[in-house]
Amino acid sequence: MSNFGNSGCGCGGCGCAVCQPANVIFQNPGGCPDPGSVTTGAHLAVYDPNFCARRVLDAEGFIVANATPNGYQISATTQPNVNLSNFSVTSGNTIGSLLVRNSDGIIRTLLATGANLILMTNASGQFVLQPIPTPSVPDPLAVTTANIGTLTVGNETITGGLKFTGLVVGAVANTIGLDAAGNVVIGSPSATGVQTAMFYESASSPGAGTPNGSATPGSFLIIGNQLYDSGAGLLGVTNSTTLKVLVAGKYTLNFCAQVAYTSGGTGTPAINLVINGVIVNSGNARDGITSTTDRTAFIAGFQAMDLGVNDTVQLQLSANAGSHTHVYEARIVAQKFA
Repeated sequence: MSNFGNSGCGCGGCGCAVCQPANVIFQNPGGCPDPGSVTTGAHLAVYDPNFCARRVLDAEGFIVANATPNGYQISATTQPNVNLSNFSVTSGNTIGSLLVRNSDGIIRTLLATGANLILMTNASGQFVLQPIPTPSVPDPLAVTTANIGTLTVGNETITGGLKFTGLVVGAVANTIGLDAAGNVVIGSPSATGVQTAMFYESASSPGAGTPNGSATPGSFLIIGNQLYDSGAGLLGVTNSTTLKVLVAGKYTLNFCAQVAYTSGGTGTPAINLVINGVIVNSGNARDGITSTTDRTAFIAGFQAMDLGVNDTVQLQLSANAGSHTHVYEARIVAQKFA
């Protein structure tokens, strides 16, 4: 090579022709002297495909080597494309630290100093480490369609309709309804729907005794024996002639008795339904019975009304029933339908 002696160790001193062969520059038996070192360089020396010394154009960024059809190309870039290996983790694994570009433009290792922190962005688009925010649910929460397996709810207000499908068929142990304030409450079948209680003059029906056989006009009849209750406990017994309402609601009251006149009796028999001391129904009163022989009249009636807790219920033989009157089979049936 003609200019080997003038170019020092290699081609490119004061300009050089194409080096042929390329490895001739490494055949200096004396070796190359140490060029020295610096902490900051102005230029990066490289060799072109012909092994001629060149310098990379000044530019900011990373020095990368990219494979091209003509070999590797060394250049500066601010967008390095590096094929990294994969690092697989599962829940609970420690993965170390993250590399981030700080606000001053320098890439640093991000070291979190607390637990349960997440990365979020601020108004400037920068990442901020902060505690996991407490989730908030809009009130009211508008849901069009929800497919839920198991749902536990505290206090909710429902203004629309409810539709249930796929319910299990079985015996009803509890019922769901609304109270006076519109709250959904759980009740029992015995306390909802149509409930019934029946009271009679004797402890069994038909009874062997005739406790009202000697009733006098205007007296209250004995009805203080409960023969049946559907389970709601609608009415209780205050005494032998007085019942007391235990569950408020809308009721129908059905009452009846047999009125018999012995020979010589006369009058207008009626069985009065008395609520809180006031006659509200006299049933099918039988006018003007006169008897030269024994006669029997069936007296009955029914009343629909609202009853409150502690209201009293009584049956009374009418005051104008007349003499020689005898009452048998007195009973009352209370049905609560709402």
